[in-house]
Amino acid sequence: QTAPLSYHIFFPLSTPFLPFFIPFFLAAWCSEILFYFFLAGLMIFVTDLFLPLAYTKMPVGLVTAIHFTYPTIVCLLGVLLFHEAFSIKRLLAIVLSIAGLILLNQGDVSYDLSGIFYALISAVSYACCLSIVDHSLIQNADPNTKSFYIFLTATVLTLLLNGGDLPSSFTNAEPLPYLILAGVMLLLGNLFLIKGIAGLGSTVAAFISTLEPITSLLFSNLLYHYELPLLTVIGSVLIILSLIPIIHEKIG
Repeated sequence: QTAPLSYHIFFPLSTPFLPFFIPFFLAAWCSEILFYFFLAGLMIFVTDLFLPLAYTKMPVGLVTAIHFTYPTIVCLLGVLLFHEAFSIKRLLAIVLSIAGLILLNQGDVSYDLSGIFYALISAVSYACCLSIVDHSLIQNADPNTKSFYIFLTATVLTLLLNGGDLPSSFTNAEPLPYLILAGVMLLLGNLFLIKGIAGLGSTVAAFISTLEPITSLLFSNLLYHYELPLLTVIGSVLIILSLIPIIHEKIG
């Protein structure tokens, strides 16, 4: 079994500080809020479990395109469950973002049904996590508190899944700096996303987060001279354009 990324990065970073948080965790145990922390953490655990599985079945570009449909799912959840309005601007944002993601994939349509299933599960579970953060009892909690309990839950669930065994990477010092660097980046990314949800709402924050694959491509181009095909550039432009109607609706 492959340990989700949250386990690899959160365990070494958080373990020295766990004793300081135990009293707060026990205090929250008797609260209904704990249920929503657990539920959000469970969704992160499911995302971290199924997304790497999808990458083993299909090309990275196709998996990324499917996974990053989660802003659309967040939008639909807001309409269906939380009575948010479904406007023309939101429809336009969905169409532009999905078209952009398809172009980012550069037309690679080699697929595996199990890979599609895994990628869809990761998208749905991540969308559910963002919706829980925005619409449940934990929505007014401090972003740092949200991040800690959500990742703690995902870490504990993964530890249970692996029978209490530590990942083999912990016994090899060579990848440890990269794990720590990835951990810091992931924790900061999720922390700022949660802060963004608090200020903008889950739908707007989710659509803005679709800039992630674009920034990855730009860094790859700058650091490793990765070629950016024309379709990739056009897809990136469409994703950026998809932010205009969704942000305009928010500030309008």
